[in-house]
Amino acid sequence: MLLFRQVLSILALLACLAGCEKIPAPEEPVTSVPEAVEAPLEAEPTPPADLPPPPEPDTPDEAVDTTSKVAVLGYHKFSASPEISRKQLPTTIFIEKFREQMQTLADNEIPVIGMGDFLAWRRGEKNIPPFSVIITIDDGYVSTYDLAFPILKEFDFPFTVYPYTNFFGGAGKTLSKDEVLEMVAAGGEIGSHGISHGFLNRQGRRSDEIHAAFLKKEATDSRRILKEKTGQDPVTFSYPYGAYDDRVIAACVDAGYAAMVTVRGRKVSWETDLKEMGRYIVHGEDDRAFAWALSSRLAIGLVGASNLLKETTKDKVTGEEKPLVDLFPANGSTIKERQPTISANLSLIGNIDLDTLSMSVSGLGKVGAQYDEATKFYSYTPLQRFRLPDYRVLVQFVREGEKKPSILRWKFSVDAIANYLEHTPKPSEQDDSVAISEPAKN
Repeated sequence: MLLFRQVLSILALLACLAGCEKIPAPEEPVTSVPEAVEAPLEAEPTPPADLPPPPEPDTPDEAVDTTSKVAVLGYHKFSASPEISRKQLPTTIFIEKFREQMQTLADNEIPVIGMGDFLAWRRGEKNIPPFSVIITIDDGYVSTYDLAFPILKEFDFPFTVYPYTNFFGGAGKTLSKDEVLEMVAAGGEIGSHGISHGFLNRQGRRSDEIHAAFLKKEATDSRRILKEKTGQDPVTFSYPYGAYDDRVIAACVDAGYAAMVTVRGRKVSWETDLKEMGRYIVHGEDDRAFAWALSSRLAIGLVGASNLLKETTKDKVTGEEKPLVDLFPANGSTIKERQPTISANLSLIGNIDLDTLSMSVSGLGKVGAQYDEATKFYSYTPLQRFRLPDYRVLVQFVREGEKKPSILRWKFSVDAIANYLEHTPKPSEQDDSVAISEPAKN
């Protein structure tokens, strides 16, 4: 019986070898399963040689840093006149104050990123700076284009505009389609602010069904309209008046928005619920919201401070322009000395209130710098050698007759490797051997 079964197995194997289809080699691509078992497998067509290779997935070269923090600034309307009444125009900011705030970001090297960069970071696709700012502008007033846009272009800052569609493309005070398209072409992003700019959380006398349809229209139709008019899909939503509830959130989620922004001033992080992103709304002549937004990077008293780093003066002999303040180490320089004397020559500054003079160094905090009355040098020598590759210095003071502080903020790097090699004894020219010390004997 055993021999009979073996014969049957051999016959079955021979029949399979004779009748079974050839199994494709591993390098022959098979991309799909045929719908019917009897349908023959067809070779996958070879793509034309002139087609580009498929794009590589957009993944960061290194692990995504989930500790980053973002402050989202919110603006509305801009005015060319300094005569601003918070009672009459509470959402309006004088354009020169807006410029001053943008200058503060630039002077203090605070990165400004786009909303798209932030969302890509949250998807794990890229890194963003440890701290950065996002600029948003609600409603769609024409002053966004006339006044704010030139300044944002000057500083090369990305931004997001949230127009509501009933106020879009009209006449007078509203943004036109061409103006929005120009801002989009320059790197601006578009988000939705709804259709009516109403309080979406107020149901009033509407039935639940009618209110649900109202919310769907505000969220879904506004996104569709803006996409049709601007060519850019608005993937974020700004709650009008910052008013929302669970039903408003659900309507925005159903409409496919990736994130929604509020008017609650709070930092945004990796853990932040994207349905409730906080924003610092900046209004009128009040700098507090702007200062709170930057509190992790800039002391509140320094918002609007004058950075003297870029100011120049004329040399009395040559007539050439030179920096108002000589710094050491120079801004942006790389030094070998690991225990350098950090100094600022304040001789051209004028009279200073010495009680307000201070120096801070990254990694050390406020340090005990000394002011020399004779030379006007303000200097500090660290007690220990520097170990980090990069350092930032902040010197601040108030000049006599002024109220706002002046600052000097600069950075330098330390090349510790060059310093080490420079002070490493070279082997003797007569003896190229490498000495190996014997272990110490007890």
